[in-house]
Amino acid sequence: MEIKKSFMVSLMFSDKFECPSCRGHDVAGDTFTCAECGYGFGAGKVSLSPSTGERIFNHPKLYEAKVKFLGALNRFPRYFFNDALVGKDVLDLGCGAWQYLYDPNVTRFRVGMDIAPEAVLRSNQLYPSSIHIVRSISEPLPFKDKSFDVCVLSFVLHHLERSNWEAVLAEASRVSRSSIIIADHICNTSRFKRFIQMLWWKDVDGGRYYAVRKEWEELLRPLGKTSVVQTGTLFGNMGIFSVRL
Repeated sequence: MEIKKSFMVSLMFSDKFECPSCRGHDVAGDTFTCAECGYGFGAGKVSLSPSTGERIFNHPKLYEAKVKFLGALNRFPRYFFNDALVGKDVLDLGCGAWQYLYDPNVTRFRVGMDIAPEAVLRSNQLYPSSIHIVRSISEPLPFKDKSFDVCVLSFVLHHLERSNWEAVLAEASRVSRSSIIIADHICNTSRFKRFIQMLWWKDVDGGRYYAVRKEWEELLRPLGKTSVVQTGTLFGNMGIFSVRL
């Protein structure tokens, strides 16, 4: 896959690049390849088969419709993240095909990373000023320390095995200068309410692990000061966690 962007965008990307294999800093031409060792960082390892709910990621227009519906249903304001991202260098891990919580055009520079090639193709069409990479976010990130202002993870962590969360967040913290913004599901502590949530998530979402609020707070505390906004029509099932590094 080639980086077909403006010269300035390509230059900014090259300035942030660090090969996970050899720690080299040169990108080979307009490709997602390290010039020093030939490591292709635009195609990470895929270790999990998609669940029924996750197969929608391969159909970007259906995904867009689903995100719009769920955003309205759960009272998530459109472009809620915009103020935190205006004029910033942003890395979006698990970017998906379409953005509801922020407008990529307000950022100074943006890289989106997703495991679904169809999502990356659609993102390239919708947000041509950004760079998008097909890569698992469970792999080491191909960027230098503190190379982005903000790292965004929007409803992505629950699609990973719980054992991967700390490593993903450690990498996000490593490449971010100021903050990490996470939007994700919050599992209710009531047995009955949790049962209802799980029925919904199994059919509609297809994630692998859903954490309660206390677990989220304990997970994020070592990274920095964290503020939480909890909302959602299904017993407060959604949260926004802003971590100041």
